[in-house]
Amino acid sequence: MNFLGIDVPVRNVPELDAGFIPLGKFFSAFLEGAAEPLGIAVERAGGEVAVYETRVHGTPEYAAADRYYADRLVKFLLWSKGGFRVYIRGSEEIFRAVAGAYRAGGSREFDADFMARVYERPFEVVRCEALPREFSRPEAIGRHMNGCRIGFDAGGSDRKVSAVIDGESVFSE
Repeated sequence: MNFLGIDVPVRNVPELDAGFIPLGKFFSAFLEGAAEPLGIAVERAGGEVAVYETRVHGTPEYAAADRYYADRLVKFLLWSKGGFRVYIRGSEEIFRAVAGAYRAGGSREFDADFMARVYERPFEVVRCEALPREFSRPEAIGRHMNGCRIGFDAGGSDRKVSAVIDGESVFSE
């Protein structure tokens, strides 16, 4: 299946959505011919930064595919990592497309507003020559076993229930 000039191998086309393109398949096919470096970083609370290095085609015939790829990638990074600032290094066209999408009235206005509310900071897209360094401060959460805990897993074919008091299992089925 050809999408935005990229041949995407889709073996099983859904009957109810013949135009459906699996994003992972598109990304793999897109990257096969991409050579121009593109860097994206997402900054979140406490100065934490997630960095993603990738490539685009950077040619007029693949401009729409480049924009689509960058749009979906930035959205994925924002929703998987979180952030209030997106840095773009590389293609001026990609920067303009992403900045336009995340401005008021843009196609990603909802995402920008949501992240701005979550992080209580204005959302922005910044063009840069060098991406900020990746930085994260992982924190262990939970791990306290004092008191009473219950847990359940309502799976597709069965269910599991467990009760723990002060770290000792008292019931499991």
